[in-house]
Amino acid sequence: GGTMLEEYRREIDDIDRKMLELFEARLDISKKVASYKRDNGLEIFHPDREEAVVDKWRSSVSKVEYVDYAEALIRKIMNLSKDLQKECLGQD
Repeated sequence: GGTMLEEYRREIDDIDRKMLELFEARLDISKKVASYKRDNGLEIFHPDREEAVVDKWRSSVSKVEYVDYAEALIRKIMNLSKDLQKECLGQD
C-alpha cells in the first residue's frame, strides 16, 4: 500500500512532470519571441509587459497565501526566458 508520504511524493512527481512539459513549451515560444524581436528590431527587455504578467499572476492566484510565492515564480521564469533569449541572439 505505501505511506501517505509516498503518495504525496508520487503526486509531486506527477505535477513536476507536467510543469516541466509546460516550462519547455514556454521556453520554445520564448525562442520564437527572440527571433521575432531580432527580425523586427525590438528590445528583449519589456518592463511594462513583465509587470503586466506579474499583475496577472498575482490576481489569478486562488489562495491568497500563495500570492508572493506565485510572483517569485513568474519573475524567475521570466528571467530564465530572458537569459535564453539573450543566448539565442548571441548577447550573452
